[in-house]
Amino acid sequence: MTRRTISVKAAVVALGLVGWLGLTTHVQAAPVVVNGLTFSEVGAGVTITGGAGTGSLADPIVLSETITSLDATISIGGMLAFDQNLIGSLHTVGFALTKVITNASGAAWTFFDNELQEILGTPSPDGDGLSFGQGCAACRPFTGDLLPAVNEEIVLRDFVNFSGGSVPNGGVLTLSFVITDNSPLDLVFLRQRPNFRPTEGVPEPASLLLLGSGLAGLGLWGWKRRRDVQA
Repeated sequence: MTRRTISVKAAVVALGLVGWLGLTTHVQAAPVVVNGLTFSEVGAGVTITGGAGTGSLADPIVLSETITSLDATISIGGMLAFDQNLIGSLHTVGFALTKVITNASGAAWTFFDNELQEILGTPSPDGDGLSFGQGCAACRPFTGDLLPAVNEEIVLRDFVNFSGGSVPNGGVLTLSFVITDNSPLDLVFLRQRPNFRPTEGVPEPASLLLLGSGLAGLGLWGWKRRRDVQA
């Protein structure tokens, strides 16, 4: 038996094991290029199924996606070469984006968080130039058909989230907003998290101060108690 035959048989066995265990693998679709911008899937959880439009307010880029998890990220490449503002704001780069999202996550959505990041996994601070059209009144209102309530955060993070309704499993959610950058990098990330509320599990500064004071007080009490026992 040749080494090639052994390798082929090993691959067949591995694929059979994957099927037997009920495991699936995510095969990334080809990036979608729309008016010079490249939209790509980052890991599993999202499949980009199409895109069209120019990016102006009258003709936004319409991106179709299917989301299968509660944490799905896409990247937007070509921002540096794009180098144009199509929404009439004062930002260096700006374009309007409409997302048509099919919910295939297996759960209904009552909240949908979108967060822009220059470095994947790192919150985007106010001073990096990347935003959802910060300061552009003409770019608003942002809209969500099944989640019509809109909330934005521009200081600690760059996010816009939608709530006030429900998107059933199998339903289609349409969101419209803008993305801008004053010091564009060639690649940025749009993290999408259905049912994730940014304030959950993130202590406020005052809470952190109280917690720190409490721990310090416990430490001091324990030290005094040990000193009294030793005396």
